[in-house]
Amino acid sequence: MTTMNLTLDPWIPALRADGRRELFSLQDLFAKAHELRDLAVKPHERIALMRLLLCITQAALDGPVDEDGWQNCQPLIQPRVREYLGKWRTAFEMFGDGQRFLQMKPGVAAPATPVMEHEGITRLNLSMASGESNATLFDNSASDEREFTDAKSALSLLTYQCYSPLLGRGYRGRSPCADNSMLHTFLIGRTLLDTVRLNLLPQTVIEDSYSPHGTGRPVWEVAYSTNLTEEVQRMLTQSYLGRLVPLARSLWLESPTSMTLANGVVYDGFLDSGYREATATIVAPKTKLLILKARTDRAIWRELPAVCVKRRQADGVSGPLAFRNTWANSE
Repeated sequence: MTTMNLTLDPWIPALRADGRRELFSLQDLFAKAHELRDLAVKPHERIALMRLLLCITQAALDGPVDEDGWQNCQPLIQPRVREYLGKWRTAFEMFGDGQRFLQMKPGVAAPATPVMEHEGITRLNLSMASGESNATLFDNSASDEREFTDAKSALSLLTYQCYSPLLGRGYRGRSPCADNSMLHTFLIGRTLLDTVRLNLLPQTVIEDSYSPHGTGRPVWEVAYSTNLTEEVQRMLTQSYLGRLVPLARSLWLESPTSMTLANGVVYDGFLDSGYREATATIVAPKTKLLILKARTDRAIWRELPAVCVKRRQADGVSGPLAFRNTWANSE
C-alpha cells in the first residue's frame, strides 16, 4: 500500500474564495483557513470533518478557557494548530505497521467480537451501495470490489467512524453522530477560520456538560494500536474531545479495496447515559428529554424555535452548546 499522512497529504475538499474546489492537507487547510470559503463535502462528511477540525483546534489551544478566551482566540488558532499537528504528525498516518489514524486491529477494544475479514471498502462510504441487497438510490453499482483513492479512503474512514450504524448480530452500538438520528447544527462564518472559531467551546461550558471527565483528550493522543484499557475507554466515551472523533469500530484497511471490521469502543447514547453531542438540540416534547431528530418529512426551519434555545436551566432543554457563546456580534 502507499504512504499517506493526513497532516501533509491533500484529502479534505474545500472551496477557495473564487469558488474553486481543491483538496487540502490538514496543515494546508488550517494555514489557508482565513482565505477558504467553506468545506465542499456532503452533509454527513461535513459533520465528521467539523468535529475533527474542532477537536484539533481545542486540543492545540488547550482551551479557550472561558468566554473572554473564546472572544480573543482566533489569532492563536493557526500558529497553535501548526505546532500541534507537527507534534502529533505520526498519529495521522493512514497506512503502515505502526499506529494509524482511527484504525486498530480487531481484539484491541473488544477481545471477543465477530470479525468481518476482507470486507469491501465500499461499506465505508454511506452513499454507496454494497452487497447483494443494499439499495442503490445514490449509487448505480452494488459491487464491493471498487477501489478508493487514498484521499477518498481517509474521508470515508473518518465519516464512517462518526456515523457507523448497527452492523448486525454480535455487534454493539452506533457511532455518536448517529444517535437517535440527531439533527446537527453548526454556526457558519464568512471563512473557514471564522466557522471553526464560532463553534469552539470554552472549557467552562465543556466542564458543565461533560462531567466528570470534562475536556479529555483526542483519540490520536492515546496509544490504541496494542492496548486500550478500561480507564482510557471511559475517557474516550465520557469526555468532550474523546467523543468528538470516535473509534466506534475496530477497522483496519488491508488494501485499496478491502478492510477488516469488528466492534470498537462503545459510545452510550443520550438516553442511556445523558452524554449529549455538542451540536445536538435537546427537547422535552412531554416530560422526557430527547434529542431533536433530523426528519425528511419536516422542514428544518420549523425546528428553529427549539434549536435557538440557549439553555433552560430548570429542565436541561437547550440548543447546540456553541449557541451559549456570545457570537451575535461576531463577524
